[in-house]
Amino acid sequence: MERDPIDSAGPALRGFRVQILYTLSRLIEPQTALSGRHIWPEGIEDLAVLDADGSPREAVQVKGYGASLTLSDLKMTLKRAVKIAQDHPDCVIRLLSFGPFGPELTDAWAGEGSARNRVATKLKRMGLGPSEIELLFSRFELCEEREQDITENVERFLGSNPLLGGEVSHASAILCQWLYNAAECREQITHADLIKRLTHVGRYLHARSGYWRDWASVIEPLDPESTPKMPSERLHLQFQQGVSARYAHILTGCGIQRHRWLERISAGFEKAGVVIVHGASGQGKSALAYRWLHMETPSSWRLQNKLVENRREALQIAATLSSHAQAVSAPIVIYIDVRPHDQGWPLLVEELARIPQIRVLVTVREEDWRRATLSRADVGFEDISLSLDRAEAQAIYDQLARPETPGQFLSFDEAWARFLAGKDGEGPLMEFVYLVNRSESLRDKLSAQVKRIRTDIHRGDGSNAELRLLALVAFASALGGRLEVVPLRKRFPAMDLGFLV
Repeated sequence: MERDPIDSAGPALRGFRVQILYTLSRLIEPQTALSGRHIWPEGIEDLAVLDADGSPREAVQVKGYGASLTLSDLKMTLKRAVKIAQDHPDCVIRLLSFGPFGPELTDAWAGEGSARNRVATKLKRMGLGPSEIELLFSRFELCEEREQDITENVERFLGSNPLLGGEVSHASAILCQWLYNAAECREQITHADLIKRLTHVGRYLHARSGYWRDWASVIEPLDPESTPKMPSERLHLQFQQGVSARYAHILTGCGIQRHRWLERISAGFEKAGVVIVHGASGQGKSALAYRWLHMETPSSWRLQNKLVENRREALQIAATLSSHAQAVSAPIVIYIDVRPHDQGWPLLVEELARIPQIRVLVTVREEDWRRATLSRADVGFEDISLSLDRAEAQAIYDQLARPETPGQFLSFDEAWARFLAGKDGEGPLMEFVYLVNRSESLRDKLSAQVKRIRTDIHRGDGSNAELRLLALVAFASALGGRLEVVPLRKRFPAMDLGFLV
């Protein structure tokens, strides 16, 4: 079972983690199954064991302190124990420690006279009366456990379950998440509930294995730890040059804060389980989505779906994600970045929208959004039309402008006028950012590159085929189309297209 080192963790964190582990160990006990008892995390105490009729059988306080427990550590615990003992005469009250007890406590509860008298005196100072002190010594038990022993017991149980296929570590992490949610909601659970949950986990692990192609190549966790590391200078340069945004760019601090749109996404999820951000190419849809996911969602429960080519693939991916959501029983956010002319994404959104634990964030080009057949009657969604206006451009300019750098615009008005020059309306965010960073419009940069190719051709250093190939690629990109390599090779036999394999 994977776990973090506990000796360096704070007492509260360590205690809660071992509490979840102990809860799982009590659920797998044979007597829990045979008696029909209920386990109630965060019920009467950290954990309560109830008879089938709901009567409290045990109340357990779990402590995960690394140092020896002393009487001063237990003031509130002992007062609660007295109250439980008074309210439930047949209930056994235990203090379970995953660390040692101090010698004073050990000797007092072992019945040693002088130690018990000293502890009784201190309990009086805490405000407890003689009858309450006697109740503590007679009904309150001190129990010490080793985390390793409980961990090994849980691992043996999970390892012997054929449903899990030997994936003990992953299964235990999912079960602990389930128990965490149960503790948060103060739900009573039984051994039968555990077996039912194990069935869900087993199905998920089987589905994940069967759909490994999807999980490895199409479904990707957005986790800082698993994101490929690249030099930050290279990532910043890529982002400034207009390379498609990736999660690694956001982790490195690339891009700008777009608070208004981030708030719009959060507000959208308050109304619906699906939020769709659409806009023209270059408006920063992907960067905005990655930034929102990074800021607003836990890394363990955010996934990206990178490709949905057809309906069959959409249904297969939906089945994978559905199994995952049912197994982990935690809120998950799925990010779908729609590629040009992806056909299956509306069906995938429809399927995922039916799963209560899943929220879906979609970014899609305006052209593909207009072609989409997604009905609000079938899917409750909020859509956000992303654009760049003067007010946001001003805020972006204030973030990016560096007056000390030669060649920068003297004012926002100058940069904005240059940006709008030759346009019918407002342009894309990517072009404005490039202009402010480089003091050169993207249109001028691309025109200069084409001019250089033409000059090379006139000098005999190139061929017209290069220019025709560039025109084909630009035309296809503008329409969101794709070019097949084999026909390109036939049309341009003299050109080396090996890099397109």
